Amino acid sequence: MKPWSIAICLSALLLLQDVRLVDCQGEVRDMQGRPIAGALVVYTLKETGKTYSVKTESNGQYHVIGLMLGWYNLEITGPTGKHIYSGKKFLSAGNAQKLNVTQINLSTTPPKASLVPFKGPKADEMRGAREKSIAAGKKLSPAELAELRAENGLISRYNEMVPEAQAAIKAEDWKRAAEMLQQLIEIAPYKWELYQNLGTIQRYLGQFEASVRSLEKGLQVVRDEAGDKPDHAVIKAAEAQMLMAQGEAYVALGKPEAAVGQFRRAAELDAKPAIAYLHLCTAEYNSGHEDAAVIACAQAIAAEPGRTESYQVMAGVENSLERYQDALRTYEKGLAAVQANVHANNSKQRILAEVVRAGQMLQSAGNIYFQLKNYPKAAEFFSRSAKFHPYPALPLFNLCATLYDMDNLSAAVVACSRAIEADSKIPEPYFVKASALYGEAARHGKFKGSHEMRSALEKYLKLAPEGFYANEARAMLKEMGGPQ
Repeated sequence: MKPWSIAICLSALLLLQDVRLVDCQGEVRDMQGRPIAGALVVYTLKETGKTYSVKTESNGQYHVIGLMLGWYNLEITGPTGKHIYSGKKFLSAGNAQKLNVTQINLSTTPPKASLVPFKGPKADEMRGAREKSIAAGKKLSPAELAELRAENGLISRYNEMVPEAQAAIKAEDWKRAAEMLQQLIEIAPYKWELYQNLGTIQRYLGQFEASVRSLEKGLQVVRDEAGDKPDHAVIKAAEAQMLMAQGEAYVALGKPEAAVGQFRRAAELDAKPAIAYLHLCTAEYNSGHEDAAVIACAQAIAAEPGRTESYQVMAGVENSLERYQDALRTYEKGLAAVQANVHANNSKQRILAEVVRAGQMLQSAGNIYFQLKNYPKAAEFFSRSAKFHPYPALPLFNLCATLYDMDNLSAAVVACSRAIEADSKIPEPYFVKASALYGEAARHGKFKGSHEMRSALEKYLKLAPEGFYANEARAMLKEMGGPQ
């Protein structure tokens, strides 16, 4: 073998021996200072892109061996896939290997989240001052470090509890949800959304006084947060929602006057005030402010002309005030809005809701025409209502009674039979049907009751033995020679 070839081989061997391998280790702890088990730690050598990965043990520690010297990108991901840490690390050899230790303790890492919900409106300002000090190389004092750990612990506890509270709300476990929200408020007393949710849930639980108090606290917090920006859209929307919820709690407490004030303020703040005006309308009416109620309903319609519920409520108020012609005009406008919504909407659910509302308005308009003794119009509206009403037996019976009063007895029998088919357990259609059959028989000189007439009277008495028409039903059966 030639001497130079031996020299080449030895040089290669020396190069191989110069590639030194090192090990590294570290520890990962969460925002409460607890070890994180199962976190994925990935070292990526910047020079080659080669990666080395390991998972933390139950004590949060890890140890990787056989890494090459050099600069690495370090990424740590929690067991749920949540990002924990990103950074750079130079791995050294020899005595400097003691520098290859990485300590990630999130409890001593300044949080990226806002501290306002936990410590009040000035919290972020104080945090900013501390972060500037750290960036300038100033070490935290033991007191500052303890404060930082406490802040991170609060944030961590809050984040752990929120999913449980959300699950309780989703399951409509209101008692558990209220308990969880109260605990969250203790941790984050400056988060207005918590008070809003708690106040709403307390209303579901019938705790109306507590609901008012929770919402008032939420309003105070959101106003403090607004500072010199009370007209910010988010702030105004939050205030409007909580004022609405307070108004509803006052209604449940039988305090319509207090509710009026909250609904009026909500309407002034809400960018879409139709619902607030609608609630204001009913609260004004229940407070005895009749003209104010009509005005509020009109404002609801003006704010959102396509909301058919507003026409229905306004017409109901006008009807109760005996402003019958006004109520009929409002119902007609509401029915036109229903028709427009049905033509413009592709949602089956929305169309069904509109059709049902049309049935209710037609029924109510029919009642007004009946009260005005305009029986042909009443019959027309009851007949139209029966096609759409969620409980068709009601307009069908009203149609039956109207046709009877119009002396259209054969049509009354048909309408009463349809009402009975729709709901066989309401007694009145049986009596009116029997009366119509009796009237028809009398016209033809037949005073002996038919089997159908007798059966209808007996069914009425079975369903309503002490009913309004019970004595008349028994008298008719007696006249026919049947059992009483």
